[in-house]
Amino acid sequence: MIVPNLTMYNLLNRMKKNDFINALSPKIMFVNRPNMIWYSGTKIGNNLKIQRACSVDSPKGHKDNKSYRGLVNTDAIAGCASIMKASKLMTSGLSDPEFFYGEEDTELSFRLTDSPESLKIDLNQKIYHHVSATVGENWGKNIYYNYKYRLLLIKKIGTFFDKFFGYSFSFLKFFVSCLLVFKKSHSSKILQKYYALKHFWQNNYGDYDRINYYKIDILFKGINKKTNFFDILKKIISTRN
Repeated sequence: MIVPNLTMYNLLNRMKKNDFINALSPKIMFVNRPNMIWYSGTKIGNNLKIQRACSVDSPKGHKDNKSYRGLVNTDAIAGCASIMKASKLMTSGLSDPEFFYGEEDTELSFRLTDSPESLKIDLNQKIYHHVSATVGENWGKNIYYNYKYRLLLIKKIGTFFDKFFGYSFSFLKFFVSCLLVFKKSHSSKILQKYYALKHFWQNNYGDYDRINYYKIDILFKGINKKTNFFDILKKIISTRN
């Protein structure tokens, strides 16, 4: 993180003046593209049912402008940049250790929420973030974590219908990838989807990923958006050997 002067001071003052706020995040920009917004809020809505990211922003970001100002409601605060009331954490508990990478902030936010007004984004404040620096350049591993921990998020906070549709949709996406495996957009993600589904249903998350971090890193190393079906076959054969 790169945090400009007075950012923490301003965020703390914002919380002191609004006692109903339990947790607060600033606007988050890309370090290497400082005029582009990476995060300005979360909207869960039906995203759990279709197993997709809940951020209101595109992963690629969008340009900042005057409309992104003021204090706005959010369904979750950002785990990488947030201030939370200690008194509220005493009752809600801390981050769930069953999460490892991704979605833990949304689950914690769910427990921090008392009303639609209790979680806020202060768009007047901004920090700069090295996005996904913790997983490095291993794109395949990032896909695996996102896919698996969105399933865990559904399990933790989803309604009956979120779980019914979310779990079904995850299997449907894997089935479609199998049918369209000769297209790189599907072959490049099929291994990650397979292992994410397998490990989720085996309850292999949290401590499993902490223990097997380097093993997972090796498994998905070299997989990128250009990986084709034959590359995947080679990967499977080499892994077995």
